[in-house]
Amino acid sequence: MDKKSLKHVIDVAMGKEAADLCLKNCKVIDVFNKEVFESDILITDWSGIAFEYAFTTLHPVLFINTPMKIMNPDWQKIDLEPVNITM
Repeated sequence: MDKKSLKHVIDVAMGKEAADLCLKNCKVIDVFNKEVFESDILITDWSGIAFEYAFTTLHPVLFINTPMKIMNPDWQKIDLEPVNITM
């Protein structure tokens, strides 16, 4: 990730820049705990901003199913799974 992209990710996580799509004051249904609560929600794809947003704001993230952005077409030759897949 270059410096410009990293700065954008940090600024979005800190609320200084707009995220992919952030919905404010949503009613969230927690089907596991059978609760409804209000929260802001980030809607994103494979973007790493989801982790920064979730961990810094403690708000939920909704992932949409899109093709993975592949920066290195030979990534499968490396014996490591990308962080975006493992988390």
